[in-house]
Amino acid sequence: IIGFFLGIYFYYYPFNESDTKENEEKNKIKVEKETVVKNEKEKYIPRYIPVKTQRIITDDLSKSDKINYPQIIDLDDITLMKKINNLIINEIKDDMDSFNSSITYKIYLNDFNHLGIYFDIFTYSAGAARGVQSFKSLLLDIKTGNRIKFFDLINNQEDIKKINNLILKDEQVDKDFFKGIDENVNFYFDKEKMYFLFDRNEVAAGIYGSIIVDIPLNKITSWFSKSII
Repeated sequence: IIGFFLGIYFYYYPFNESDTKENEEKNKIKVEKETVVKNEKEKYIPRYIPVKTQRIITDDLSKSDKINYPQIIDLDDITLMKKINNLIINEIKDDMDSFNSSITYKIYLNDFNHLGIYFDIFTYSAGAARGVQSFKSLLLDIKTGNRIKFFDLINNQEDIKKINNLILKDEQVDKDFFKGIDENVNFYFDKEKMYFLFDRNEVAAGIYGSIIVDIPLNKITSWFSKSII
């Protein structure tokens, strides 16, 4: 009976070797296309350094959960990981030890080779009537564990003068206070702007507090000697 039905099937649907080969070729092309698409997608998969938020919890309830800072985790090179994490802690250590402080952070760059951190800090000193806001930033080379300073990005003195002139154009900046940026200037950036972070009295009278001056990136990227943006 089975043979009878198989005979009928092949009578109406004869085996065609060319059809089979054609289907195989189609499947092969489909698989190849899928592989290409997958590989193209993998090119653009962002690779990040694993980072975990740390919170300082002490007997002083005023500090509980108020101090937050990042620490790298799961780096294969333990010595390098400790070096980077110590740099992060040392950057805000004085603020952490303040009588009362609040520290938040934002990671503005994490591209597997570099880690950029921006800190927003608010501190009260013992007996002070007012708190003080300040900003700090860190740009780290993950491969070496070294800090990258602004003068590592732009080191031509003529270009530095141009940047100082751009900063002076900001209405928040008083020329009687601003003496020009130095290698320790705090900065961070996004896709559109470079931000310079100034403490009280650096670019204006202390009454105005800390000041952030931004400059469009397209005005200064051509001056960079080291490109990471």
